Amino acid sequence: MDDSREDRRMMVTESIGKVFGIIMVVLYFILGTTFIFYTPERIPEQYAKPFGLLLYAYGFFRAYKYYRKYFSR
Repeated sequence: MDDSREDRRMMVTESIGKVFGIIMVVLYFILGTTFIFYTPERIPEQYAKPFGLLLYAYGFFRAYKYYRKYFSR
């Protein structure tokens, strides 16, 4: 009885991790696009575009790690 509860808890935890990972990857791409194409007024453009590219690069890195963790078995 305890093993099935433990397995179920692990499945729920892994599912939450998968959803959170996808949300974070999408969020980094959206933020990167925002900083590259729609620079906020408070941030100088010379800093916003490199920061947007950095967010894109980190988004790709997170997507790669997510893919390796959940889909390359």
